[in-house]
Amino acid sequence: MKKRVTTHLQGILTNPMNEPYNNAEIVVEMTDADDSFIGLRSSRFTDTKGNYYFTLQEGYYNIYIIPNEDATEVKMGKVHVTQKDFNTSYTIEGLINK
Repeated sequence: MKKRVTTHLQGILTNPMNEPYNNAEIVVEMTDADDSFIGLRSSRFTDTKGNYYFTLQEGYYNIYIIPNEDATEVKMGKVHVTQKDFNTSYTIEGLINK
């Protein structure tokens, strides 16, 4: 069986005042290079201290945050995971800005 090679995303999700978003939802949407949705969407929640951890395979993704259950979804940015990113750890912001 072929091992799946992934990029690790981990860090603390904070608001503009640098306070952690506790139990915020991070939504990851797979797209193509032209930003067209291709049908795969999943989410993870931060813990009570704003920590998150998840992995992504090679491809294009939009990343959204829903800070709390009463908030609307906000796009954080688009990321492109390449083979050069495999087995590397990034924050969400670090991967968006690489």
